[in-house]
Amino acid sequence: MSRRSAFTLIELLVVIAIIAILIAILLPAVQYARESANKTACRNNLSNLIKAISSYETGHKAFPPGGIFRADYGDSNLCTGTNSYCTLNQGRHSEIGPSCLLLILPQLEQDNIYNAFNMKLPLRSPANTTTTTQSIEVFMCKSDMSGTKEFTVASDAPLAYSGTLRKGNYAVNWGAHGADYDLKFVKAQPLLQGPFGQSSFTRHQDVKDELSNTVFLAEVLANLFSDDCRGAWALPVIGASGFAAGGDDPNPDNWLTPNKRPSDQSGDRIPFCNNTDAKMPCTQVVNESLPALQMPVTLRPTMRPSQHRAAPRSYHSGGVNVAMGDGSVRFVSENVEVGVWIKVLTMKNRDPFGDNEF
Repeated sequence: MSRRSAFTLIELLVVIAIIAILIAILLPAVQYARESANKTACRNNLSNLIKAISSYETGHKAFPPGGIFRADYGDSNLCTGTNSYCTLNQGRHSEIGPSCLLLILPQLEQDNIYNAFNMKLPLRSPANTTTTTQSIEVFMCKSDMSGTKEFTVASDAPLAYSGTLRKGNYAVNWGAHGADYDLKFVKAQPLLQGPFGQSSFTRHQDVKDELSNTVFLAEVLANLFSDDCRGAWALPVIGASGFAAGGDDPNPDNWLTPNKRPSDQSGDRIPFCNNTDAKMPCTQVVNESLPALQMPVTLRPTMRPSQHRAAPRSYHSGGVNVAMGDGSVRFVSENVEVGVWIKVLTMKNRDPFGDNEF
């Protein structure tokens, strides 16, 4: 009777080495395939979002505002006392309402979540957390896993905040400018205007550069920190559900293109952000050891309103996906020329661009 020989130690090591090589070869391919699928899913989300915005425009004869703000310019005490939901909003005494993304929930077949929101109450009311804490799949890109991230910042009065806002990965275009206001704290006509803004009312015919030449939506990244508002889809401010490029800044290095990080390594200039992620840097917080809104009140006026902006960002290699006003979705290289990026963020510069520029 013949005796069966076993593997020798050398043979076993050879087999293990072959398996290790195969894993090393296949793993990057698997990761590439997964990221490719995520990128496609993100494009599909943007396609659904721009369709919802277009559907809203059909029903309301205007695109949804970037956010609804209820202001009382005559009441300088509106943000004092017991009104804990009020925000100074860069000097304007107002209550923050829903964002553009919240307003299009019915067009996204999210009627139950939309109907749970009380339009008569501020966004920050605890009664509205039934809506604002929802993880909505169409608002999230799997490359970032933002469905687990929340904005729950609390601060000193009158900016105290008790509600919770879920974060997502898409924001609407507020233009190639900062959130500029004049000395009377009344909203000034923004430079290089985008299709969305505070209580905006943009119609199809207002987009003079044509819908196919104007960015409406882009991808953003959401930080894990609870005092970083980036990606908070219900919050109607630049850096949360909106983005801007900063084309009014005298220093072109601060004109933020996709994934842009200025040479001084600063990055986004928005409230409530933490400088902890190399992909999402920011300098709005004066003292990085403090939560964003805990900066001394005396230092807040030094933060010019026109510094209020953020760049589109993604974990996709080489750039970000954007949705144009005509419903098309395009991939913008992070090496796009600043001048071209400024053009496509504005809706009235009357200077169309060619496909070879974008």
